[in-house]
Amino acid sequence: MKNTIKLAAFAPLFALLIVGCGDGPVTSVPEAASELAAVAPTAAPLEVTLTWTDNSDDEAGFRLQRSTLPGGSFADITTTGADVVSFVDDAVELGTDYEYRVVATNADGDAAPSNVASASLPPLANAASGLAAVLPLATPPQAQLSWTDNSSDETGFKVQRGPTGGTMADIATTAADVTYYEDTTVVMDTVYDYQVVATNALGDGQASNLISVDVSTPMVTTVAGSPPASGSTSGYVDGPANTPSLVQWRTGIAIDAAGNVYVADGPNHAIRKIDAVTGDLVTIAGIPPATGPTSGFEDGAATVARFDSPYGTAIDSAGNIYVADKENHAIRKIDAATGNVSTIAGALPGTGPSAGFVDGAATAARFNRPFDVAVDSAGDIYVADRSNHAIRKIDALTGDVSTIAGGSPEAGPSYGFADGSSAVSRLNFPRCLSVDSAGNIFIADTNNYAIRMVDALSGDVSTIAGDGPTMGPTSGFIDGDATTARFSYPRCVAVDSAGNLFVTDGSSIRKIDASTGDTSTIAGDPPPNGPSNGFEDGDGPSARFSDGVGVDVDSNGSTVWVGDGKNSAVRRYGR
Repeated sequence: MKNTIKLAAFAPLFALLIVGCGDGPVTSVPEAASELAAVAPTAAPLEVTLTWTDNSDDEAGFRLQRSTLPGGSFADITTTGADVVSFVDDAVELGTDYEYRVVATNADGDAAPSNVASASLPPLANAASGLAAVLPLATPPQAQLSWTDNSSDETGFKVQRGPTGGTMADIATTAADVTYYEDTTVVMDTVYDYQVVATNALGDGQASNLISVDVSTPMVTTVAGSPPASGSTSGYVDGPANTPSLVQWRTGIAIDAAGNVYVADGPNHAIRKIDAVTGDLVTIAGIPPATGPTSGFEDGAATVARFDSPYGTAIDSAGNIYVADKENHAIRKIDAATGNVSTIAGALPGTGPSAGFVDGAATAARFNRPFDVAVDSAGDIYVADRSNHAIRKIDALTGDVSTIAGGSPEAGPSYGFADGSSAVSRLNFPRCLSVDSAGNIFIADTNNYAIRMVDALSGDVSTIAGDGPTMGPTSGFIDGDATTARFSYPRCVAVDSAGNLFVTDGSSIRKIDASTGDTSTIAGDPPPNGPSNGFEDGDGPSARFSDGVGVDVDSNGSTVWVGDGKNSAVRRYGR
């Protein structure tokens, strides 16, 4: 509390003293303020709160001074009235360090400055980057957005959308550290702009990169082989993708992480590649086109190696390619680093092709016309051993072969239609298989007209689409739920990262939805009119296929690749 002393009674004496001294009137500047404190904001509004102690009875006010350079020059930012001991500075910027002091002042002059107080204003959240969008083959359409979080203090991200070149508006706000949003409110055949804005308690940061997303109708296009206008044309030619390239109808498909497409070109006894960058078709193993198709059973360098009607392919995380070499009854490997071909299971080339149904060490094991292979995240290889009506496993560590579905070698090949454990289950000419991220194995059980699954945990086999074992195999062409759906001749199956399944079913491409289990026809003449053979590009219902064989899907489910066997072509379905 300030103490006030009354001096009126002594005024004459002071006057005499002043006159006597002859130096004019006595002046007195205020006492300096002290205990200046500055509090920076932790949330909006953006302002620094200053408080101090008034040690004077006669100040006319306080001059507030600020510097943005530690130890730098101070400049007045405002002057308060007398006895005011606080001030709010709202002319500050985020990410800036400030120093403050106050100077008491009156008509006689300025006091010494107070102590210096500092305030560091935190920045807004750093802008997100790498915004990208995926358009999966979903109904209704959706845009799946993802981005990189470059901040450690955001409270969330505002997702903004607008028409191309138009005004952006918030459509959602995610929680902190969430870098994914699925926009299910898009309209087909519309182009949108998107950006995301990192935000925290202090406000919105800068926007991310802007992307434009065309939510177009998925279309079927021919990417290798003669185009539909030329009709189905078989051959054996490398080069630009629209040259005649494939023969007859045995065409397995696999996609690597870079988007390259690998084709098991059975009648040409070769493994081909559609380059993701150039679109060119090249032969990577087997006799090259200049020599012509040559079957055989040889390991070695790419041009030395020989295959006999290879049917299915799969690619591991290192880029190695595995081949179901059907008529050699063997599983082959194309090394990613050298391109050399080796036999990893089944009889070795020196002994010649040897069919059978034997588990055990890699070269002692026997297969009978293996049609397809798949690789899980651990590197284990699964084989659709068609004529043994079984699914086999090649252990990544030991190379040993075991039977995991469809009976056992001891009992011999036995086709049928039964769910249950490995030994109890029965399959009927399984042609193709695919493994999801959890290790579940999906099977195109062709002659049972059904899609089956080997559970990753229990090893049990179940029927997930098509008529079940209790009713027996029932062919048909019906969309609907798992028990209603019917397939006419499912040749191959592929699974995307969301667990959706894509099936080549005769002349149509079917989808089994991961969330509902429902089957729909996404390309080719749909029920009840279809299936209809043909060779036409276009939107899903307009497109025509002729015995789709191989199928694979990119990890996000935005593009399905089909080996269109009797059209001797590779087709693509996507946006």
